[in-house]
Amino acid sequence: MLKRFPILVLFLALHGGASAGADPRSTVMGFYAWRLTDGSTGAPTEREAAVIRPFVTPELACLLTLSRRYQQAFWKRYRAAGPPYEKPPYVDGDFYSSSFEVPWRGLIEDVTVNGSTASVRLRFSHEPDAGGTDWHDQVELRLVGQEWLISDFRRTAGFEFGNAGSLIEGFHGVMSKDVPEVGWRGRWARGCRPNP
Repeated sequence: MLKRFPILVLFLALHGGASAGADPRSTVMGFYAWRLTDGSTGAPTEREAAVIRPFVTPELACLLTLSRRYQQAFWKRYRAAGPPYEKPPYVDGDFYSSSFEVPWRGLIEDVTVNGSTASVRLRFSHEPDAGGTDWHDQVELRLVGQEWLISDFRRTAGFEFGNAGSLIEGFHGVMSKDVPEVGWRGRWARGCRPNP
């Protein structure tokens, strides 16, 4: 936790303890102030999902919650099969950036608002001792009522062992398919989509 403290200070110093909803910048800063100090990876636990929920759209909250259920469905099957255990989906890795590891530092570089949608460009970096690599990612937001909520994370760095593309599209591409051998129904993920 100590190694991530500078990120919390950076975000809070730039926006004085931001919370979700006031504007795109404060929503993103509030989310990453928690995220970069928490440091956990993989599908969010119930406690983590409760912290994330006020920052994200209902669709993203639904998919994040389902990612834990999806992971657990595979764990059950793997445990029943006995050792050696396979690694289930969504067990590790940072969902919210291009890096597999949680970034060490982050900075908002640009905020673009277009009506009821917004994009926030962030520059992240790894710890200087780990090579200090910098990269950019983008957070998409939508105005829902009077609140700016995160609707997607676009991971754009192209790391060999990192994350790429839209988190929402990635979740739908995987979890919207039936996996009968673990009892997974793709309709659960498809049900997260907002009604047109």
